[in-house]
Amino acid sequence: MSFASRFNKTRKFDVDTSTFTYASISDLYNQNGEKKVYPLTAIFINTKGKFNDNPVLATDTVFVNAPSHMVDTAKEILADDEAIKAINNGKVGFTIYVYENTKYEKECYGINFVDVD
Repeated sequence: MSFASRFNKTRKFDVDTSTFTYASISDLYNQNGEKKVYPLTAIFINTKGKFNDNPVLATDTVFVNAPSHMVDTAKEILADDEAIKAINNGKVGFTIYVYENTKYEKECYGINFVDVD
């Protein structure tokens, strides 16, 4: 990868997100359960969050805040040309699962990426 292509800020994803709104990960889970596969059309890192950086996933209609522990994964994806290509080609999706956070004794939500044919 050339220096210019590595550091120039270009649009990585082929989706128009100008009309997207945010959807709560818990609302999506409660509406559709854990079997629903959401298309991943883009991924960003929100660096202006109240509680540190957090990844933002774009479906085909909404943005979803992903768990903050996925920041490193999001950075890896954004740095990987093949991953960007797979997302732009509609080959990546994600599911939402629920788990119990024993430290804070509350229900939390996680993301699993899935391959889409």
